[in-house]
Amino acid sequence: MRGVLLGALLILAPVIIYSQVVNIEQSRVNLDSAGWAGTVTANFTSQKYQSLFLSAASRAAIYKKDSIDTWLFLAESGFSVAQKAQFNNMSLFHARFNRELLPWVKGEAFTQMQYNKLLGLDRRNLLGVGLRYKLAERENQWYYLGSAVMLEYEKVNHGDRSVLYGRSSFYFSWTYKVPEKWAITSTSYFQPLLNRLNDYRLAGQHAFSMLVNKHWAFRVELTHFYDSRPPVGIIKSTFTNTLGLVWNV
Repeated sequence: MRGVLLGALLILAPVIIYSQVVNIEQSRVNLDSAGWAGTVTANFTSQKYQSLFLSAASRAAIYKKDSIDTWLFLAESGFSVAQKAQFNNMSLFHARFNRELLPWVKGEAFTQMQYNKLLGLDRRNLLGVGLRYKLAERENQWYYLGSAVMLEYEKVNHGDRSVLYGRSSFYFSWTYKVPEKWAITSTSYFQPLLNRLNDYRLAGQHAFSMLVNKHWAFRVELTHFYDSRPPVGIIKSTFTNTLGLVWNV
């Protein structure tokens, strides 16, 4: 397996908050040839004020690509705790399959399982299909548009409420890369319910990375999220800033 990244991120936000929308674009890898690839990132923060605050998170992704098909498997986990009080505990698994239909269109099928205490999620399961369009590809630049429909089952921590509904998903992604120097990646999502457009989610993830040398890169990332109708007792919007180093093996 090649292209393994071991990331040690220094978290700037006091509490790690994971958005309900998983940004798959930040987890994709451009493979020059068919084969396997993978990434691993991890971070840990400890702060001492009146009490000790600890937080940790990890992400692992595995990719497989052949002439027309691409597979992606993504797993995340994390927690935050202080004085034996647990602020957050989350886990996620995402699997996605892509098949090239035309040089500029790919079909997608995906599934996801998620738990997140801060977002009030006891369980969220997704099953969806969609299309991914290559809008333009220029020297060192890529532009994509995606659309999907998905069936979503959600059970919240407050009470016994559980719901099953259909949701659509649209995203726009662009990447600008200067080989062996730096890269910018930005993705924005809009996800309304199929039968109620005023019940929607907005999310984005924007990252800048700059190579320091052959093995090390500096990375800054901003993630933001808004839910027009979140579960009872859960805030509508969150954001996370991260700053750190990535080791490329």
